[in-house]
Amino acid sequence: MVHSEFLSLPDDALLVVLAFLAPRELFACRTVCRRLRDICEHRDLWRKVHVWDDDAGLLRAVLALAPCLKGMHLSSPLAALDLASLVPGSTCVVDGLSFHLATENDVVLAIDVLLHLSSVGGVRELYIEWGGEPPVKTLTKLAEAICSLPGLLYFDFHYPFEEPLQVTLRNLDVEVMPTLKRLEFIGDRMDPFAELLLKKHADTLQEVRVYHRDVPVSLLMVLPRLRSLACLSHKDLAQLSNLENLDSFELLYDLEEVPKEKDVFCPGTLKFLRRASHLKNVTLPLYSPANLLALSLSFSSVLVETLDLKCFPGFYFEGLIDVLHQFPSLRTLSVDAEPSDDFLRTISPVSLPRLATLVVYPPMNPSIRAWLHEPAIQDLLIRNPDLHLFFHNRRGRGVYACLCVWCCRCRGRRSSEADCSKQPVSSHKRKAGCNCFQVAVSPSQPTD
Repeated sequence: MVHSEFLSLPDDALLVVLAFLAPRELFACRTVCRRLRDICEHRDLWRKVHVWDDDAGLLRAVLALAPCLKGMHLSSPLAALDLASLVPGSTCVVDGLSFHLATENDVVLAIDVLLHLSSVGGVRELYIEWGGEPPVKTLTKLAEAICSLPGLLYFDFHYPFEEPLQVTLRNLDVEVMPTLKRLEFIGDRMDPFAELLLKKHADTLQEVRVYHRDVPVSLLMVLPRLRSLACLSHKDLAQLSNLENLDSFELLYDLEEVPKEKDVFCPGTLKFLRRASHLKNVTLPLYSPANLLALSLSFSSVLVETLDLKCFPGFYFEGLIDVLHQFPSLRTLSVDAEPSDDFLRTISPVSLPRLATLVVYPPMNPSIRAWLHEPAIQDLLIRNPDLHLFFHNRRGRGVYACLCVWCCRCRGRRSSEADCSKQPVSSHKRKAGCNCFQVAVSPSQPTD
C-alpha cells in the first residue's frame, strides 16, 4: 500500500525516490494511480537505464512505454526477440544501441531496428560485434544504414576475420554527414569501410581506436580535432607526433601473443614517443623500459598527468624508478604489478610533487590488511600525506580477493561482495570529495 505521505511529496522529491527503483519496479508503480503512472514515465527516470534482451517481457514493456533509454543490448538470434512487431510502433529514444550479430538475418533485422530508432531521435552510440560467418549479401546495406544515421557520435565495430569487409563502396548511395566523435575498429586488418568512415568524419573525429596492424597513419594525420588515439606499434607512427590536439595516447598490444622484438623496439613507435609534445594521458605496455624511457625524453614528459603502465612477466621496477622524476606533473600513476619496496621509496613529494593517486596490485599473500600495515606501505602514505592508494581488483581476473574481516568491514559490505578496488587508503582523514580510508597516521598527526 502506498502511504499518503509518500504521494503528498512534490514531483521533484518523488522523482528522487523513484530513481532508486529498477525498471520492472517502475512499471509496477505506474499501475497504482494516475499520478504515479505519469511520473514513472518521466524522462529523468529512464535516461540512464540499460536493458538487455535476456528479459523479453521487460524489453517489450520498455519499447512500448519508456520515453527514452541510455542503452539497449541485443544479441543473436534477433528473430527470437520479435523485434519486427516491437520496434516499428515504439517512440522510445534509445541513446545507445549494441548488437551481437551472427547471421545474415540478424543483419536484416538490425538494419530495421537502426533505421526506426534513429528516426525517432535515437542512436547516438552504436556498438556492433560480429560472431558468425562473414556476412556477404547484407553487409553493404548495413554499412549504408550506418552511414545514413543523422546524429551518430560513437561507433564501435568488432569484426574478427582476416578477410576485409566486403562492402561495395561504389554502391553506397548515401550522403555521409560528418558527425562521429569516436570510432573504434577491431579487426585483423584495415578495410575500405573503416577508411571511408575516417575520411567522411575527418572534420569531427576526436577519438580513434584501431586494433589491427595496419594503422592508417596517412588518414589519422589529417584529423584536425584528434585528441585521443589507441593503436598498435607501427613503423610510421612518428608522423603523428605533430598533431597539436593529441593529448591522450594508448599503445595497444595483442593479449594472445608473446611480444615480438619488432614491437618492443619498434623505431617508429619509439620516435613518436620521443617527439610527441602535447601528451597528457598515456597508457603503455612495458615489455621493457624502452617505451617509457622514450616518453621521458620527450617534451611531453613535463605535461603527462596520467600514466597507466601494463607490465609483462619479467618486468623490473628499476627502469621505472630511473625515469619517474621526469614526470613532475603526474597526478595518477597506475602499475599493474606488485610494487617493490624500492619503487615505493622512490615516490615522494619531491620526485612527484603532484601525485594524488597510485594504483598497484596487492600481493597474493599476506592479506591486504597485513600488507597495508607493512613498513613500506605505512612509510609511503605518511611520506605522501595527500596520496590515495588504490589496488587493482585481482578478483576480476579470478585469481584472488581479500576476504579478511577488516577488508570487508571497512567497505560496509558482505565478504562475498568485497571489492578492494573501490575505496582508496591514505594517511589523512576523510574529507569533502574524498572517500578514502585512513590506515596510516603520522607521529605528529593528532588522533581521535
